[in-house]
Amino acid sequence: MKKVIVVGGGLSGLSTAVFLANKGIKTHLIEASPKLGGRTYSFNENDFQTEIDNGQHILMGCYNYTFDFLKNIDALDRVEFQKNLNVNFVNQKGEINKLSGDKLFYPFNLLIGILGYKALSIHERISILNFFLKILIAKPNEYKNYTTFDLLKNFKQTENSIKSFWEIIHVGTLNTELKLSSAELFVRILKTIFFTGNHSTKIVLPKFGLSKVFIENAVSFLERNGSEISLSERVTDFKINEGSIKKVVTNKREIVNFDKVVLSVPQFALNKFDSITESLNIDFELKYSPILSVHIWLNENPFNEKFYGLIDSDIHWIFNHNKHVTLVTSSAERFMNQSEDEISEKFIKELETRFSDFNKNKIIGLKIIKEKRATFIPSVETEEKRLNLKRMFGNLIISGDWTNTELPSTIEGAIKSGFLAASEIKKEY
Repeated sequence: MKKVIVVGGGLSGLSTAVFLANKGIKTHLIEASPKLGGRTYSFNENDFQTEIDNGQHILMGCYNYTFDFLKNIDALDRVEFQKNLNVNFVNQKGEINKLSGDKLFYPFNLLIGILGYKALSIHERISILNFFLKILIAKPNEYKNYTTFDLLKNFKQTENSIKSFWEIIHVGTLNTELKLSSAELFVRILKTIFFTGNHSTKIVLPKFGLSKVFIENAVSFLERNGSEISLSERVTDFKINEGSIKKVVTNKREIVNFDKVVLSVPQFALNKFDSITESLNIDFELKYSPILSVHIWLNENPFNEKFYGLIDSDIHWIFNHNKHVTLVTSSAERFMNQSEDEISEKFIKELETRFSDFNKNKIIGLKIIKEKRATFIPSVETEEKRLNLKRMFGNLIISGDWTNTELPSTIEGAIKSGFLAASEIKKEY
């Protein structure tokens, strides 16, 4: 029986194992930490008997690889799809501006939705539609030498339209500043979301904690299909002979019974294996961007919607979980060295300013989570390196959201990389 060793139990490695197991190929998944999921996990906050996420995620209807993964592990019912795109954006005055695709049918519902988005002037709304028309017929690589900021300025987008529309989409998908990201990648994402059908524009939210959505059933699926999972076991070396890996060395043993190896770890972890990086000619270092999550427990919840986007705010998203709310800030470098008291004071004041029914006396608990290396920064230079990245050598395949997926550092990017790795292996089985 042929066997694949998968090193790394984040979503990329986990999805590789699941996609292979679904085709009858057994795997042995080895993870250095005592848990699976990598940066995508949830845990119990015992003080409030609440399961909270390390970082709240918004999924989109165009996450086809993610939904295939969830179907395979019988967990698709653990996420909730919008009927149509519908987002409430709150400005500095506390006014709600809806971006809604409820009227008419695709694509006219999006046209009406943007024309009805009152955070922008009518001139700005028309300018955004003109931008969409131009990228509809364009190829993303036409903008490979541009930053997203340069692109928006070249298409005459105003400061208000950038703050009230583009920046919200951009930071939510790429988790970095407009002046740092690749316009090629941003255009590719926009075309995927807005030009591949109405389903792609829908926002999808997890109904449960991330571990219950992505990890719990995946473990059961793998075990049911004869795959092995080893936690708290660190791979320390690979023994290479005649261009192939012959032995996987861990802190507990040496493994020789395998045909293929999938190395599914972050780039900074991959760099510990000199023989691998030299063979794959990986000669670049990724830079990372953090995400800040603030969980607030309330004695009375004044929020009526499931989630809100905030315009021109330190808080980008508010997610309503009834007993508590989660505030999320992407590209949160400026908060990494601030104290919890500084952050909580600033964020509570922001909520009081924008939501008249909210005040700090409703708060009964608060927890701050800083994910310092949440995602890599998809700069112009990084994207060029990713597109030319060699992913295979001998019997080794590398995967991970940082590899050449043509996607940013998202759940979808991680799972797509797992699918691509599994697809390469299935060609030979």
